[in-house]
Amino acid sequence: MTLNSFKLILILGLLTESAMAQSLKTDSVTNAKVPMPITISYYSNLIVDPGFKVGIERPFLIIQKSKIRKNGKLKFNRLQFLNTLNLGYYYTKEQNHSPFLNMEIGYRKIRKSGFKTEAFLGLGYMRTILTDETYKVDNNGNVSKIDFAGSNYFMPSLSFGIGYDNSYRNDHFPFSVSLKPNIFFRLPYNHSVLTNIGMELNLSYQIGSFRSKSKQIFKSK
Repeated sequence: MTLNSFKLILILGLLTESAMAQSLKTDSVTNAKVPMPITISYYSNLIVDPGFKVGIERPFLIIQKSKIRKNGKLKFNRLQFLNTLNLGYYYTKEQNHSPFLNMEIGYRKIRKSGFKTEAFLGLGYMRTILTDETYKVDNNGNVSKIDFAGSNYFMPSLSFGIGYDNSYRNDHFPFSVSLKPNIFFRLPYNHSVLTNIGMELNLSYQIGSFRSKSKQIFKSK
């Protein structure tokens, strides 16, 4: 599946969910300060290359949906539109160190049970640093060592995740966990594009002092 296909799937999913939200009645719209969760992750490339990732999330739009089912029970869903800022790293044995910085924009749906699904589209920068010493020879035959030899890459990414958000049911212990398979691309790579498959297992926690303004919409049916 190509990068454009993944983008199309993500956009269609967001448009479908947005259309469903538009069909509900808007009860109120507010602007409030909401927590910005801190995320710590185990991150791996191709499953075998170990690494880590730390970041912060900023929800900019939250839609609270409620609906009375046929059995009389009330159904709740929370939709979040958010962006993230992340710093990560992974190590490929006997080849290179790979630190990276990326930003994402994403969508998350949290059900009343706390079960969540999410999708993110990201852009970033990666610098690979060779593990072996690298040398160069100038025109005069002089040999010198190259410090931090490696390559620079543009790093777009796509990820889809599932997990559990405890903050939806218990705001005294506002943590969440998720598993996020992802695909990221390194370019230019030998005048082409290199596709990588990553895996992320993350833990997020809401710290009370980290807050930002977010638009909140309450809808019911």
